[in-house]
Amino acid sequence: MIDLSYDKAAVNAALLHEELWNALGSGFVGISLNGGGRVRVHVLDTLPPAERERIAGFVSAHDRASAPPRSRPRPPARRH
Repeated sequence: MIDLSYDKAAVNAALLHEELWNALGSGFVGISLNGGGRVRVHVLDTLPPAERERIAGFVSAHDRASAPPRSRPRPPARRH
């Protein structure tokens, strides 16, 4: 596995994870955030270098506000 680090202060982790998974497929492992404006992207060693280079563009273009608002789960129905 390879860890690639990027500066990005405002991140929606779930959305960025989904964007990278859609772009990279099974070569993408996941992301981690350090809370200090750094994003680490984890990819398999087998991911081609050209694909690794694309990751910086995805992280840079990521807009945490672009995701549709998540719907809140409905509370359980009350039984009378």
